[in-house]
Amino acid sequence: MWPTETQTMAIRSPEQWRERLGKGLVRARTIGCPVVVAQHEPLWETPDLFELFAAAETRGQWRFLAARPDKGFALLTLGAITEIQSAHEQPFDDVRKRARALLRAADPEALLVGGFAFAALPSAERDPIWRSRGNARFVLPALIFTREGSETWLTRLALVDPTEREDLLMHRCQWRALKLLGRASPEEAGSARLRSPPNAEGLTRYTNAATEIIAAVRRGEAEKVVLACVERVELGGELPTASVLRHLSESHSNSFLFAEGLGDETFLGATPEELIRLRGDAIVTSAVAGTVAHGDSAPGTARLARALRRSPKERAEHAFVVRAIEKALAGHCRELEVPRSPALLDTGSVQHLHTQIRGKLARPTHVLDLVARLHPTPAVAGTPHGRALELIRKHEHLDRGWYAGPLGFFNGNGDGEFVVALRCGLFSQHEARLYAGAGLVAGSEPELEAAETALKLRTLRGALEAACSG
Repeated sequence: MWPTETQTMAIRSPEQWRERLGKGLVRARTIGCPVVVAQHEPLWETPDLFELFAAAETRGQWRFLAARPDKGFALLTLGAITEIQSAHEQPFDDVRKRARALLRAADPEALLVGGFAFAALPSAERDPIWRSRGNARFVLPALIFTREGSETWLTRLALVDPTEREDLLMHRCQWRALKLLGRASPEEAGSARLRSPPNAEGLTRYTNAATEIIAAVRRGEAEKVVLACVERVELGGELPTASVLRHLSESHSNSFLFAEGLGDETFLGATPEELIRLRGDAIVTSAVAGTVAHGDSAPGTARLARALRRSPKERAEHAFVVRAIEKALAGHCRELEVPRSPALLDTGSVQHLHTQIRGKLARPTHVLDLVARLHPTPAVAGTPHGRALELIRKHEHLDRGWYAGPLGFFNGNGDGEFVVALRCGLFSQHEARLYAGAGLVAGSEPELEAAETALKLRTLRGALEAACSG
């Protein structure tokens, strides 16, 4: 059987790839341990990354997608050469140390991709649906497709052991690429329908818990607490989640799309919140807090936006997040640019107050060290941090898993990018669990916060409904 066009992409330039593998083998034998080798080259063809994601999903292969449609950026990785999974109570340090050993002497194009849970928990306390991910899971992929504007690049990766034979190594790498990019047959493609309307029970429990937390905030036990809920949706048939991602890319093009999956499980969403981006000594982060609905018309949307900007409650909630980010980064930066007033971020379904913060690091720092300092921000936990988490554990009765956790990628130099996993859901066989939440302060009203959470749930539910009907 002749290879498909996408398979041909991954086995092109065999002599260059063989040369890179040979040099990697020499390097591995010199230092006496495995090394990661990468070959990075432009593609003249423009593959459909959603189709590649869908094909990997039908075969149960590991896949990861990160995209910002309005910026023309997308990153798709396929296959898992090896992974770092952490059950450690300090997963950021654990992953960083193990990644440093894995990426020692690696080519700079090599990336680890994955994410962290919102809170580290012992495996026995973790909801079974999240146990396969642990407190953190990062993968060294076999193939990376990167799109920036009109250009698409393919990076092939291999973990080269000092004891390997060069010819067998080349054969193994080529065979893996062919398997990862084989065309899915029409019979493999799934289809699904919604078997039941969304269950309102979660929002009812949310309203009751919000009442208790708001009372605690008014007693001075905390300044802000972020309460989350989950909405379960039953599916008839298996849903190709790539179709959900495609709808999200069209309806929420200025959000950060993400998806991570293995087997028939996929965690995906469209988040408005960038936690940290590090390139060299330059960092970018953002505060997103304070929310109002999107209007039914342009004048209605503008009216709601003005009300959001003027709301003392929403501005105070936003200020909590800005101050926490400034405090977390101040000791690491020689420069930090913080706008005096927030801008407006319209995601298409809701509107947020948004402050983008830029800075220059004072010394070399790994992106995971910055993630550890920033997470969880008051936008997803509350303030003061410790007391907010206590109230969440007492009243939420929910293992958030990777919801509201950091998700992203980084290289051996410590550069990388992470977003906060919001407006998201965990898709498994015949079920979707959708997650959202809202910040509770002294001026909050339980019913209004439940309505805001329902608006946020609509982001993913709308894409799910469109995928099932299409």
